[in-house]
Amino acid sequence: MKKLLWRKKLHPGFSPLIQEVGLDNDREDLFLLASRNDIYMVVKGMDEFLPQALLNVNLAINTLLNKLQVPLLLVPSSWQENEFRRLVYLTDLRFCGIETVRFLADLAGCWKANLVIAHTSASGLPEIEEQEAENIFNQEVSLNVGYKKLFLNMLDKNDKQNTLEILVSGMQADLLVLVNQHFHFNTLTKQYFKDKCALYKPVPLLIFPS
Repeated sequence: MKKLLWRKKLHPGFSPLIQEVGLDNDREDLFLLASRNDIYMVVKGMDEFLPQALLNVNLAINTLLNKLQVPLLLVPSSWQENEFRRLVYLTDLRFCGIETVRFLADLAGCWKANLVIAHTSASGLPEIEEQEAENIFNQEVSLNVGYKKLFLNMLDKNDKQNTLEILVSGMQADLLVLVNQHFHFNTLTKQYFKDKCALYKPVPLLIFPS
C-alpha cells in the first residue's frame, strides 16, 4: 500500500482511490463489489511467458470475469506504453456485439485510436463472403456505432501465420480484444502463452464476459 500511495504522487492531477478490500472470494462478494462501486472494468497485471501464466489467466477469468461480469484487462508486466493507437477486436461478425463495439469505440476515442474488427469465422461455421461481411459491417455495425475510425479486416484462414502474429505483428495491434467464448478465446490465449510468442511484443488483452 505504501508503494502504491507513493506512486500515486508521481502523477499530479490523477488521484485514484486506493484501498484494500477484504473478500471471501465467493460469487456474491465479488458481484456486490462490482455493483456497489460502479466497477465497469477490472485491471490485472500478469507475468507473461511463464509456465504458470496460462493457469493464472484462467484463474483470473474464473474468479473475476465470470463473477464480476465486467470486462477484464490483463496487462503484461513488460508493457511500457501509456496509450493505445490501434485496438483490434477478434470476432466472428455474426457474433459481434454492438454494445461491445460501442464500449470499445468510447475507449478508443480517448486516444483517437483506430478500432479494427478482425473477422474470422467461428469453428464449424461456413466462411462469409467478403461482400457479405462488408454489408454486415457497414449496415449492422458501423452504422449503429458511429465511430469514424472503425475498420474491418478479414483474416485469411489459409494464412500460415498464427492469429496472434497477424494481429500484433501484421496489424500492429497494441490492445487485443475478445469475448470469453471458446472458439476464439482458447485459440488466442494458447498462442499468447506459447514460448515462441516471446518473440512478439506482448500487448494487453481485454476480455469481455460471454
